[in-house]
Amino acid sequence: MVIIMDSLYGKYLKEIPFTKGRPEPFECCALMDKSFFGYDNCSVRLGICGKEGPIIEEIDGMHVHDFDQQLFFFSADLDDMLDLGAEIELSLGEDGERHKFVIPTTVAIPKGTPHFPAVIKNLKKEFYYMSVSFSNEFKATPVETTLTHNSSPLAGSRTQTRRLIMPMSFRNKSGYFYGAQYFQDSGGIFSVVDGSRSGLELTVSWESIGNAHTMGPPTPDGRHTPHVHKFDEVLFFLGTDSKNPEYIGCECELCYGKEIEPHTFNTAMATIFPENLPHGPMTYQMPEKKLIFVVLSCAGAHH
Repeated sequence: MVIIMDSLYGKYLKEIPFTKGRPEPFECCALMDKSFFGYDNCSVRLGICGKEGPIIEEIDGMHVHDFDQQLFFFSADLDDMLDLGAEIELSLGEDGERHKFVIPTTVAIPKGTPHFPAVIKNLKKEFYYMSVSFSNEFKATPVETTLTHNSSPLAGSRTQTRRLIMPMSFRNKSGYFYGAQYFQDSGGIFSVVDGSRSGLELTVSWESIGNAHTMGPPTPDGRHTPHVHKFDEVLFFLGTDSKNPEYIGCECELCYGKEIEPHTFNTAMATIFPENLPHGPMTYQMPEKKLIFVVLSCAGAHH
């Protein structure tokens, strides 16, 4: 169900274009570039990985981008989001320093940094992968090298590219998590990475939601109001069933503009907020299961 009123704001709410079973190792995957977002500096690859092997970008060997990129590896098990459920290998830098991790992690790849695609090994359960590229299209340039995925040297704790590998930290949400002015227990846990850690002009938060609640700046009488940002922003509402990725198990209402115009949906969606577009409040109703809520802000800090 998607209810979009015939208005100026309906164009900002879009169904996530998942395709199933391709490309490997994805069980489902969506590619979203300028034709989807309308932004000149944002393309997103998003999907649930369920097989071992390399997560191929545009090139399966070592390559570089002429734009910054950030990769995210998150658990799709909302009862245990601290366990990724797989081992990831990723080689970075001209020397191909090969890093390994088994917990939810984000990786910053500044433009011009040589790297191989990430490789999934020892898969125990499906997980979410997201790459955010500071570009309006997906593209890469191959790098000539004698290195391979398996021949690149294993990275130590103090190697040059270690700072680009950032384990995610999570906080348990409870009452007053969204501010001391009101008590709203949305359930689940929360994590965020901003430019102070990655060095990139990007802030991404990832949280699980299990309880009905309303989000938005509160007023003294307990109502919720719209707000704006001085940067472009995208919100993602995601389920965790790779066989039915459109299902999120919750009815969401999101308001747009100073008119506080409501739009209702219960499927996997992305909503786009250009700079200075008023939006909110946002209400979660009748959740049947936990869902994932992602905020992608095109700024080094969210404000």
